[in-house]
Amino acid sequence: MRQVTVKLIPKLGLSSLTLTMMILILASCGGSKDKTQLDTRAVPPYALTSMAFESERPIPDVYTCSGQNVSPQLAWSIAPHGTKTFALIMIDPDAKEFTHWILFNLSSNINYLPEAASPRGQLPAGTLEGNNGFGKIGYGGPCPPSGRLHRYQFTLYALGHSLALETGASREQVLEAMQGDVLATWQLTGTYRK
Repeated sequence: MRQVTVKLIPKLGLSSLTLTMMILILASCGGSKDKTQLDTRAVPPYALTSMAFESERPIPDVYTCSGQNVSPQLAWSIAPHGTKTFALIMIDPDAKEFTHWILFNLSSNINYLPEAASPRGQLPAGTLEGNNGFGKIGYGGPCPPSGRLHRYQFTLYALGHSLALETGASREQVLEAMQGDVLATWQLTGTYRK
């Protein structure tokens, strides 16, 4: 923002309120020319985080097939107006988008999942899980072949409705049921190498 210097002239007799208004008007005229950027900054970012690992950093062994194979803790920012439920999909984009976890119909008043929510049955009431690429319902942690680093993307979707699907639904079924009603998405990526 451009600095504005105002010299007070006693003879004008300007009140402090009038002077403040003039300063604000002058300051706003000298701001950024990119009004879109200013508007974007006013919108809260949608963030998905984990206390278990940082974005683009290694996922600890405990959450993988080399460890206890339990889901990591996850937390996210407040959903946009109109959100009814959330869906969460975890894939490995380096293994042809292999599916590791599918959650759906997670209530919009939830913004946190504890560690080991899956497969230990600690999911919020009403939340359903889909079938992962291992042919099981629930979480299946990273389990790549030895040597190569893989990325694991957790994507959270804010939806305007509940999904009319049953436990064990596939990723394709969940994505199709969400179509046209995704209000926002959050993404967190971790890495793992055996």
